[in-house]
Amino acid sequence: MFFILLLNVNAYSQGRNANWVFGDSAGIHFDGMNVPTTFHSTCVSDGESATISDTLGNLLFFVHGISLYSQPNTKIIDNNFIMMQNGDSIIGDNTYNSDIIIPVPLNDSLYYHISCVSTSSAVHYTVIRKNNFQTNGVVISKNNLLLSRTLSDCLNAVRHGNGRDWWIITRLGAIIPNDTFFVWLLEPNGISGPYKQHAGISKPDGIQRSTFNNDGSQFTEVSYSGKIEEFNFDRCTGTITSNRIIRNPFFGSYLTFWHVTYSSKGKYLYVSHYNINTDSSFIFQLDMDLQDPWLNRDTIWAITPWQGPFLKLGPDKRIYVAHADIKYSFPYYPYPSNYFTNKITHLGVINQPDSPAVSCDFQPYSFYLGPNARTYTGTSNLPDYNLGPLVGSGCDTLSLPNPSQGGALGTMSAYYHHDWQTIFVNAQNLKGQNVTISVYDGLGSLKLKVESLKAVGGYFTQNINATNWPAGLYLIELKTENEKIACKVVKY
Repeated sequence: MFFILLLNVNAYSQGRNANWVFGDSAGIHFDGMNVPTTFHSTCVSDGESATISDTLGNLLFFVHGISLYSQPNTKIIDNNFIMMQNGDSIIGDNTYNSDIIIPVPLNDSLYYHISCVSTSSAVHYTVIRKNNFQTNGVVISKNNLLLSRTLSDCLNAVRHGNGRDWWIITRLGAIIPNDTFFVWLLEPNGISGPYKQHAGISKPDGIQRSTFNNDGSQFTEVSYSGKIEEFNFDRCTGTITSNRIIRNPFFGSYLTFWHVTYSSKGKYLYVSHYNINTDSSFIFQLDMDLQDPWLNRDTIWAITPWQGPFLKLGPDKRIYVAHADIKYSFPYYPYPSNYFTNKITHLGVINQPDSPAVSCDFQPYSFYLGPNARTYTGTSNLPDYNLGPLVGSGCDTLSLPNPSQGGALGTMSAYYHHDWQTIFVNAQNLKGQNVTISVYDGLGSLKLKVESLKAVGGYFTQNINATNWPAGLYLIELKTENEKIACKVVKY
């Protein structure tokens, strides 16, 4: 009995990350225990798609389209491989880090599809209802504008430190040098932002990709102009700061970086590179524990001609490498219907990415995608849906009442009044009486702490003078003897 239960737990441990749908008819299922299996999908994408499964690992739906075609041409496809109701004419990009699907917190049937389309210079969202894998889904609202700016194809998402909400991150992409990021927050009541931030070196580059490490505390960005930069990310406040520049960019360089991913433990960074002079593809391994990872890099693969290696860490902790056949030159799509070679019917696999280069065991063209399935230059853009709360932080607890007292969960909200320069805090359903309020700025520094306040009948209000505080995002934390809850407010 114990063995059967253990088997079931392992078999579904990948949850929402369990399925990838991408390329031409390709699909991979990860069960957390065995070698991944393949299935035939109806995906048609020349780059990266977006996929989501339920918490038990059943495919729910995916998003695909052709980035080269005029928008809106993206479609949302149900797990029965037919277009979802109202799932046509979706604005999407489907290139690299350009589309992503996020479940709405505290709702088991609503999902946001976020798209960052560089060609139309905008970020949009679409809302999907899908109760479970056994029911048909429906698009209930589509192509809602979040931001109208020229952006880069580096859309990412990471779970908030509370383990419930989501941060969504992209950055400005333009010919003019910039260091500008945009961050949104997806909470149960919807999406807020963007919160504009400046971090890192300023550069004129519209082609850049990024990846988060295993705990969401850092991400690394690479660019076509030759930049590698690592950033710190505060999962409580959504604040981005530059950690270190691994390689400075400059135009005219033969070093152009195509994609990037961390190993599962974060010790090694894998970067794919296109050498323009020799028309060659490379994959480098960088040891992030070294003072100069780039200077001491190792080459684990070099091949001519260029294949656009796209790197993706799988739920099984292996890194999968997708590539295109440049015999058909950019934009690669479509291949002739009868054209099948190892380059496009197989993925490469780095079997031990947490090991040094000599033992990381990279096997090119080793994972067969199945009959009639082919890859182009991407897999599925999935965040780490299994990332939990940031334990020990100021935002790791979401209203946890004393079980012996029962009742509704305590909730808190905050509102900033610009004319009065005041933050109004309100809380209800509190289980304790003695209240401490703490306010942290976007860098995590304590701005204010007030103790020995009182809640009356489960209700609490407090006005905070923010006259001398700079504009930005603030985290407000409320503690009683029985609970800790938090919320955010923006001073503008």
